[in-house]
Amino acid sequence: MSLAGLHERLMALQASSAQLPALVDRLAHLTFEPGSVPLGTEEEDSVSGELSAEIGLRLKTGAEEQELLRAEASYARPEGHEKERLVDGVVRVGADLAKYRAAFRKARLQAKKSLVEAQKLERRLLLQSYSAPVPEFEPQNETDEPAAQQHTTTRYQQPRSILQNRSGLSETDQQTVGASSNVTASLRRAHDLIASELGRSAYAHETLVESTAALRQLDDSYGSLDSMLGKSRELLGTLLRSQKSDTWYLQTAFYMLAVTLAWLAFRRLLYGPLWWLVLVPLRILLGIGKTATRAVLPAGKQSAAVVQSGADGGGERVSVQGLPGEALPTAKVGSQVVEDHIEDVVDEAVKQAVEEVEAGQETVTEPMAETQPADDEEREVEDRGDDDSTKAEPVHEKDEL
Repeated sequence: MSLAGLHERLMALQASSAQLPALVDRLAHLTFEPGSVPLGTEEEDSVSGELSAEIGLRLKTGAEEQELLRAEASYARPEGHEKERLVDGVVRVGADLAKYRAAFRKARLQAKKSLVEAQKLERRLLLQSYSAPVPEFEPQNETDEPAAQQHTTTRYQQPRSILQNRSGLSETDQQTVGASSNVTASLRRAHDLIASELGRSAYAHETLVESTAALRQLDDSYGSLDSMLGKSRELLGTLLRSQKSDTWYLQTAFYMLAVTLAWLAFRRLLYGPLWWLVLVPLRILLGIGKTATRAVLPAGKQSAAVVQSGADGGGERVSVQGLPGEALPTAKVGSQVVEDHIEDVVDEAVKQAVEEVEAGQETVTEPMAETQPADDEEREVEDRGDDDSTKAEPVHEKDEL
């Protein structure tokens, strides 16, 4: 808000607070005449109560407005002399309101004291009127009789027949009758007071019953609130447990999804290159090695058998004249046949491996359980071949020069 608007609000607040000293002074010097306030009247129902309520309302409104002005003045822009004047005026109004509030408390206490003293004075005068003797008004002529009857009727509320009957009594009897009349009137007033007090007590009893019912209802509502809080606590515990289980389920699902995505990425992106660059060459090499091993072992056995049979068939050694034994060229019988057989077998294995790769690309590698027995058989065959080769001695034939 602008500084001009804040200044206008400050001027209105100062004008309204300027009326408070007069109201407080009026409340402090308020006097009550006996009979002006009925007996049993509370302070709130009297003139002082109304005036106190008006002053309290103005003080409360002024304090709230002063707080708002102080808060808005602290954020007002622009900075300068006008803002400083505004802040000083707001502070000054707050100090004046605090001073008026203290004076209002004192004035309210003084007004309450005056009200109590007026009620005490009225009770004292009422008791004196009860104990005072009843005066006689005897009319002198016919013109004075209506005035006397009207005076007695308005002051003492007595019928005309009683005054007429007193004229034939003695002075002592008249005093006795007046005293009894006063006592009767006082008793009637006491009865009226007691009846009013009974009415108030009945109203208080009804209020007490209603308050008791309200308290019971409030107790029931608080009991239901306690039960609701207990159920809410149980519900929160259940929600926490379910949240933990849901978190575990979500984490497991996330891990499964990650594994599935990784497998799909491997299958779509890496499986083909690995198959063609690693697994297929490795399978070809394994197939070639296995076929070559199976082909070499029977050829080795066959050559060994041929050499053994040749050694057994020729028992005589032929002596050759010419070159010495070390310089004489020799040849292994059956070696050329073995080499040709190995080349044929290798070519056949390569063709078979290529045909298998082109025919089916779904099978990757053979199970380890199948390769292990095959390796064991190959090892046993190799061991047997070594044993046979060690047992059979090579036979060299010397060619004639």
